[in-house]
Amino acid sequence: MIRRFLAWLRALFARLTGRVERPGYFTKGKATALNGQVAVAPFLPPSREYLVYVPRNFAGQQPRTLVVFIHGCKQTPEEFAAGTRIAALADAKGWVILLPRQTDRANRYGCWNWFDPPTSAGRGEVAIVLAQIDKVRNSYPVDEQRIVVAGFSSGGALAAAIGVRHPHLFAGVFVHSGIACEAARLPISAFEVMEKGAVTDPVKIGASARATAEAVRLPLLAVHGAKDDVVAAINGEQVAQQFRALNGGEGDLAVFVKAPGLGHAWGGGDAAYPYNDPAGPDATAMLGEFVERCVTSAAVA
Repeated sequence: MIRRFLAWLRALFARLTGRVERPGYFTKGKATALNGQVAVAPFLPPSREYLVYVPRNFAGQQPRTLVVFIHGCKQTPEEFAAGTRIAALADAKGWVILLPRQTDRANRYGCWNWFDPPTSAGRGEVAIVLAQIDKVRNSYPVDEQRIVVAGFSSGGALAAAIGVRHPHLFAGVFVHSGIACEAARLPISAFEVMEKGAVTDPVKIGASARATAEAVRLPLLAVHGAKDDVVAAINGEQVAQQFRALNGGEGDLAVFVKAPGLGHAWGGGDAAYPYNDPAGPDATAMLGEFVERCVTSAAVA
């Protein structure tokens, strides 16, 4: 009822001022990375499709914040967008949203291959998403200082790998129910990591990445359900520990939120779509606040 009333008010304002209200819309694309080959599917072309959400009343002039929003296993970009209501947030904030699409040819469950060695190293599917970002930047007025990567589950693990391996490209990283970069060195250890945490040293990996990249300042918000029986909550803690090391020990830059009662689902999401729980915390609202802080901080810097 409230949403319909607000929509009516916007339409009335548009008629009174002569301003034409332009709705937001989704559009499709595809990008290829020369170093995007994954070891787990070596004969698969190094490319993936993606969706872009262009927000309401987009004029195509003012540089925009870009949020890279990566779905989890057994999800599609369409389901992920609908369940999290990311389009409504994008409309309110004026953000452009990039939603990469995994193919079942690369992973039978539609998971991102976070455990793939080339991907963990910053190539593979990390490189493919970076190629998608470049393509979107060439198509829309994106402020390169205001790019945030976010993801859920395997998409959260991929977001962590993207941030650790290419920290200077982003203003922030948001990981929901995800896993630290290079937590598994081989695909065979993936399930062990999901159940018990990393088989490697996430802190050492974060510190090593900092030594390679030097002067890193990359905020992280990791959210994880305390009752997650698919990806154990220790993985969320390890993501935060890894990013603290990446940031040279600055603890306030890497925050971990453990949500009581939440399982393996996006907090506050629409239960009509897979892996969404209408119970709090509202992860989409948390993402909105986090991105605003990140882009404001980036502008000051």
